[in-house]
Amino acid sequence: MAGTRRVKKRYSRRNYKRKQRGGDKHIVFYSCFYGKSGSAADILPPLPSKKYDCYFFTNNTNMRDRANDAGWKVVFSDNKPKETNRENAMDSKEVKVCPHHFEELKGYTYSCYFDSKLKVYDTDIEKMLDGLKGNVVMLLNKHAFIEKSVRDELIMAMGIEKYAVNHAKYTRLIDSKLKAGLKDKAEVHYETGLILRLSGDIVNNIGEQWYKYIKETGAECQISFFFIQQEFKDNIAPLPNRYGQ
Repeated sequence: MAGTRRVKKRYSRRNYKRKQRGGDKHIVFYSCFYGKSGSAADILPPLPSKKYDCYFFTNNTNMRDRANDAGWKVVFSDNKPKETNRENAMDSKEVKVCPHHFEELKGYTYSCYFDSKLKVYDTDIEKMLDGLKGNVVMLLNKHAFIEKSVRDELIMAMGIEKYAVNHAKYTRLIDSKLKAGLKDKAEVHYETGLILRLSGDIVNNIGEQWYKYIKETGAECQISFFFIQQEFKDNIAPLPNRYGQ
């Protein structure tokens, strides 16, 4: 009897430790592609992990089949690809910024979103989880070449047709935020192609506010994120090194 009790105690402690670190649902990796075949974003990234769940969201039947064959857990949308790159880019934004809206992505301690053009691997991401500590719930790459200015981001974006059509909306957002006391320059300017999150109410609130700005302005979500990072400055930090390129 005593031996049985010791075994049960050890088993219980082991299960407790699994629960504390997230168990089998420790990290979820996910990416997406919405649109017609042949576009610049029509790229299937390598499967980032065989250890953790990896989801691919798409409304493209060809991509669905490719992702299935590559070992992804595919979430297929019946909403058909749109006619313009701008519309297709907007279709990708909800899953990018609000993973908590999707049942498949709930219940994980951490999530790692990455653009379909990037390459990400679980062993690298595991090493970065320590950055999600204290008040920090979101880690992203520093921008490759834009230093600090949202105006520079806007200028760059206007060279891309799918963003240029919404120039007036981006300008209104920028002007309104500067008038409200936020800055046009920040210590860090972020890219949003790779997002490592610690799940919880704070990161959900970040996503909701960010998605609100995106719906008001358009698919160039780094402009709106520039103000999100100021509104949630204690909760967002850069990754230790540029990653995923």
